[in-house]
Amino acid sequence: MRTLPWMLLPLLGGCFMLNVASPVLGTSATSDWYEVTPVGKPAPEVMEIARETVRRSGFAVLPADGTNRIFTEWLVELSTHWRQGFRTKLELEVVKLDGSPGLKVRIRGTRDVNDNIRNPSNAADAEWIGATFDEKQKERIGEYALRVQQILKFKLMEN
Repeated sequence: MRTLPWMLLPLLGGCFMLNVASPVLGTSATSDWYEVTPVGKPAPEVMEIARETVRRSGFAVLPADGTNRIFTEWLVELSTHWRQGFRTKLELEVVKLDGSPGLKVRIRGTRDVNDNIRNPSNAADAEWIGATFDEKQKERIGEYALRVQQILKFKLMEN
């Protein structure tokens, strides 16, 4: 009977290590840039097409800041299962190609996973951590960015 508390020490140590590692897990996970290039349309037209494509993909676009960049609000998709709910936001930018006329559009996504085990379907109680901790979630970080990139590729390449 006296050995039972000592047997629980490894479990407590694991909980401590999870708390120590949580700041590392807490950072958002960002995908690589996905590009659409070359684009022969003027930058204002490309920005409007990109903004509309992002809106139609379900994201709320933040107000324009006068640059050739687009940022979105978080798109939250909760689940009743632990670490299955997530939030995603996108960043797009239109840049000039080096050494040639034309533009390219770069898109990347950021994804967090809800780590609240007690009430994972409540947005107010969500505890967001970066999606890189799990191979299944890590593969999906750029999912929305890749979708928008594919749609933009068709829209910007049509005449």
